[in-house]
Amino acid sequence: MLTTVAVAYVDVTAASLCLALDLPRQEALDVAPVDLGPFAVELRVLGASHQVIVEGAVSETVACLEGAREPLPDRVERLAGDLTYRFSSGVEQLALPALRERAAELRRRAAESEHALAAVFPGSPDALTALSVRRTATGVAWTTVHLYPGTGEAVTTESVLG
Repeated sequence: MLTTVAVAYVDVTAASLCLALDLPRQEALDVAPVDLGPFAVELRVLGASHQVIVEGAVSETVACLEGAREPLPDRVERLAGDLTYRFSSGVEQLALPALRERAAELRRRAAESEHALAAVFPGSPDALTALSVRRTATGVAWTTVHLYPGTGEAVTTESVLG
């Protein structure tokens, strides 16, 4: 699903993002519920950030969190009930043409998929937050991309629950 959110883009940087696990549902600009067999997943766009909730297992929030001091980690692994949750993140510097190309591809994929959500900000189509989820042999996995045209950054996260 491709959507345009009703708030203006606020320039954020990769360095502003933090990871928080097990937060309750945050106020969302848009939500896409996805049913993947025994897993009920919510893809949630929170401004220039995201929240993914796998009902009964994990809540992952990547956002500019008030009071948070730790930068976005490269890797996290922990138990989530009888499943293992793995998170990884990375930041790329992109020239504007490459960033625009990546944004166009993310918008196209989201428009074509029922397991994806991409939110575009008014007046800045290349500033977007994109999430997609898929079933794996043992659980679910999701990928998110945050594009920040002001700084030329692409923040990508990959998470697996299984």
